[in-house]
Formats: sequence, C-alpha cells, structure tokens
Amino acid sequence: MLTDTEPQKFRLDLFLQTLMAMVRERTTEGVFNVGRQYFLSRDHVAATMTWLADQQNQTLELCQFESRCKTPPDAWSINGRSMVKIPYDDDFIGTVAKEQSPRVYYGNTFIQPGWAEQEGIRSCMILPMEIKSGFMGVFAIFFYPRFETGFHESLKWLRMLADYLGAALTNARAFESIEQVRQ
Repeated sequence: MLTDTEPQKFRLDLFLQTLMAMVRERTTEGVFNVGRQYFLSRDHVAATMTWLADQQNQTLELCQFESRCKTPPDAWSINGRSMVKIPYDDDFIGTVAKEQSPRVYYGNTFIQPGWAEQEGIRSCMILPMEIKSGFMGVFAIFFYPRFETGFHESLKWLRMLADYLGAALTNARAFESIEQVRQ
C-alpha cells in the first residue's frame, strides 16, 4: 500500500505515446496492456477499472481491472452492490453512465467504502468513454493520495485518455471481429 506516495510529475510525452500506442493496437488485450504499462508506472495509482455499457439493460459490465490492491474486483462493492455489474442508477459509478459526465471524489467528497479504506485509496476519478457514435462505457482510476489541489487539472488529460481508450477498444473489437470472420 503506497498511501504516502505523491503524484508523479505529469509527462506529456509519455501520455501522448500512450494514447498513440493504444489506438495502434489490434486487440482489446493489447489496448489494456498499453494502459496497464502507463498506469502501473505511476506509483500513486492504486487501480484502474473499465466497464463497457450495455445500453439495453442500462448496466455497466466490468471488462478490465488492474490493481496493486490485494482485494479482488468481485469483492469491491458500493452500497452493497458488486462493481462487476453496475446499474446506471448506482449513485457512485452508474451516475457517470447516466449523465455522461465525469465524477471526481477526494477529501470530504470521497466517502471511502471499506475496500478503499483497507487498500489506502483516498481519491478517485470516474470518466465516461465517449466515441463518435456515442457513449461506450466508464473508466475509473483510484489513487492512493488524497488530492486536495491539482485534481481538476488532471481531469482534462485523463478525460482525453478515456475517450482514446473508448476509440481504441472500438477499433480493436472491430479488428478482432474481422479476424474471426477470416478464420
């Protein structure tokens, strides 16, 4: 647990390299591997989670969980609900899907669930993934430090990353579908 870890200085060059590497990938696993390398190189990041939208059922389905935490993703819950499948009416993560606007929780605004307190997570950012054709899902980043300042500056960059992630996943899924047809 790295609770005293300070955020690393933002490096635009590494960030842009990550965005470009994600969109060049041809598999969903490749896209997630690029993201994994970027975020796990940031000591202040505790975990990332990606959910894809199921518009028909108004739910989010967990498709990626990367973490330094000991608690497995199926043990993480909010208001007694599993974070593996989240309805849009959930007021922690589902709200981002419903309103398609980011949420930032830190300081007094982050009511830490038991797993977050146990893991030393003190703040998080939950972002919609939007692509040209519309809403695709939600990307969340959980942090060890309790950000009091500078969090909103990071929001604009990480919002861009979430949208690139959505586009990269859309492209990778299309390439995977083409490969299945070819076989």
